[in-house]
Amino acid sequence: MHEYIDVSNSSQRFYIDKQNPIFTKQGFAVKDKQFTISFLKEEAKHLNNNPNYWYFEKINHDFSLVSLPVPNPNPVPLKVKWRNSLEIGYHFFETFSGSPKTFHISVNHPVFQGKELEENRLNFDFNFVEGNESKKNSHDEPCFDANNDKFTLTPLAPWPAEEPRLKITIEYLKGRNSSAGYCHTFFREEDKNKRVLIDERNLMFQGLNPKPAKVRNLLFLITEID
Repeated sequence: MHEYIDVSNSSQRFYIDKQNPIFTKQGFAVKDKQFTISFLKEEAKHLNNNPNYWYFEKINHDFSLVSLPVPNPNPVPLKVKWRNSLEIGYHFFETFSGSPKTFHISVNHPVFQGKELEENRLNFDFNFVEGNESKKNSHDEPCFDANNDKFTLTPLAPWPAEEPRLKITIEYLKGRNSSAGYCHTFFREEDKNKRVLIDERNLMFQGLNPKPAKVRNLLFLITEID
């Protein structure tokens, strides 16, 4: 018979007759492999009258043995590239070698702090263990929230040096047409005579209507080169 040990209580054992039909399938008698077993106590016997030893005869079909997946603790890094930020609040990456896969990482994740993905379009090594994502979206694609640190994203080339930036506060004024097309107009809080124009197609407006008719007294933080 084959012996299995309860990983949470080593004194409890499970014994299954080698001729039990469950072994007509491969993979159930592999050393160190883990399973979950389900059964009704009245349908199993005790081996040698030991209450910690459960025995399943060759004719016993009233139990199930399900193998547990074994995560790879050291997965091979995936080669990924940034594509866009179309899903609100997330950067979208996809593999550019091997089998096609896609991933989403929160735009607020510290790994992006002070970085410009859209301008630089770098390629990365992306490394994570399946199951450590924060959630999966409607397309069953892994998503990583801002506080998820169970992955690494390593650029394959150095980030370009960035000039120091200064945060300023602006408030929505109105929409207007300009030579570049329709823009949203803001005034600077510290000097209302100075205006800031942002193209309405900018990604920051996805899912957000800054017009006063929809949102009032909304403040934005933008950056400008000092």
